[in-house]
Formats: sequence, C-alpha cells, structure tokens
Amino acid sequence: MDISWALSRMLYTNIIEDECLIITAEDAFHRRNRKSTDSKFTLSASVPIFSYLSIQGLAQYESNALHDDTMADYISVVGKVEGNLKNFSISVLGKRWAKSDNLKYDPCVGAQIVSTILGKNSSLFVQGLTHFSVYSKALTRAQVTAGLYKYFSAPIMLGLAFEYQGSWGRDEIRTTGSDNFTAEEFVAKNYSITPGSGDKEKLTSLKNIYKECTVAQYKGFEHLFAAEIGWSHFILTKKFTFGCKWFHDYRGEYGAVAPGIIIDEILPHVTFKSTAPIYYGSQQSYSLVIELVLNLKY
Repeated sequence: MDISWALSRMLYTNIIEDECLIITAEDAFHRRNRKSTDSKFTLSASVPIFSYLSIQGLAQYESNALHDDTMADYISVVGKVEGNLKNFSISVLGKRWAKSDNLKYDPCVGAQIVSTILGKNSSLFVQGLTHFSVYSKALTRAQVTAGLYKYFSAPIMLGLAFEYQGSWGRDEIRTTGSDNFTAEEFVAKNYSITPGSGDKEKLTSLKNIYKECTVAQYKGFEHLFAAEIGWSHFILTKKFTFGCKWFHDYRGEYGAVAPGIIIDEILPHVTFKSTAPIYYGSQQSYSLVIELVLNLKY
C-alpha cells in the first residue's frame, strides 16, 4: 500500500517514509522519487470528528528488521490529528519507528500548516519535524520545510512552485544492535573498560570495532532550495507543457537545472515526456530522459 502524507512537490516531507528524514548529500531529485526497498505491511485508519477535525493512524510491519524479537518490535506507528478552519489546515503528527528497525531512528513529532489563503489553485505550507533521543533525552534532529505553489488557469495556464528545506542534526552515530551510545559509553557498557583508565590501545581498538557496526543518521546542517515552473499551450490541437525544475544543495555546493517538455496525446492514448537534467558544481553531469506513457481508460 503506497500511502503518502507529503506536502511538497519536490522535497521530502513525508513522515511515513524512513528515508525522508536522513540528511545525505544525495541529489534531492532522486531522493524525491526513490521508493523504499523495505518490505512492509501497512494498515491505516481515519476517524472524522465533527466536520472540522480528523484523526489518522497508520501501522507498518517491518519484515526486514534485524532481530528475532516480539511482533510488536517490528511495527512502526504513525499518527496525525488534523483540524480545518476556513482556508487553513493545521496538523500535529508523530512517528515511532519499529524497535527492530535496522537504522534505529529516534521518535519524531512535528506540526504543519497548509493554507489556500493566496486564492484558487494555490497552496502555502510550512512543516516542522523534530527527533528526540529516548536514551539521551536530547534533541537530535530538526527540519523545517516551507513551500508555495500557484497555478494560473486559462488562458495563461502557468504553474509556479518554490520550496526551501533546512535541516540540522547532531553529528553522532548509532549502533545497529544497541541503543544510542557514544563510542566511550558503548565500550564501557559492553567491555567493562572505563574511559580514561589508561588502557588506551585496547580502548582505541574497541572504538574501531564500534564504528564498523554503526550507521550514521544525522550530519550537521543542510539547506535545500528548489523551484519549478510550467507553462501549457495548445499547438495544432495538442497540449504542450514546457517546464523547468531547479534544485540547489547549499551544503553540497551543487545543484541541477532540468528543462523539460510534455506533449499530451502525441499518439492516441500516448503522452510524450522528455527532460534534460544539467548538474553543476561538485557533481557535473548531463543527461537526457525520454518517456512514452500509455494511458488506457477502461
């Protein structure tokens, strides 16, 4: 079951997917469209309360977990309380990852506001997410995403979208088989060696073993910027849509410009799509992507 609570058109804001909450230097275009390789069973429910409030819940069974624990240890739980007031939708949401999840994420809580205050065919949103370590009782991750989308209908037929995402995370690593410990705490707990005891050579060796069985989750700061523009026009009864996406990773000092075109019904029931991403900065490259999409109505 493919369920998404994403708000953005270009950047990750979907709390349901694990991958959206990791800071990496990977291209956001690829991150946005990447599917999780985890095998999961999902159960969801939505309960309306009056006409302006609803509660949504979702549970995922993680079949790729690492340990032979109880069934409850394999289940991730996501929840959202959403209220609607005139042109605003306000939500409070959170997620607890499965105890046996192979990346051992900290629990996440956050809030988001979506508004159509800018008029018809528009959307303005702000989302904030925070992670707290159960072990250290400290904030380990914070992310703020803001975006604006506006579409101007005929005869202009122009769409604009702008998004920003700022993230901060403590530069720490987590063991795949234990709780969230620093290297010194991990060694002291598992090998009965007190940091500063004088056995520096053995302590260093054990720290190296510790690092080999860990997974890095959060790394400093990240600033992502993205924009999209699309314009449609009819040429010889065919609808042409010309567009361009732009993305820039401030921390990674690279970005991409991706002009493209979509032609509806280029052949009966066939849509033509083509884009030519141009990457600049530290990841310079060029490519051309062409797609023919078959649309069958039955």
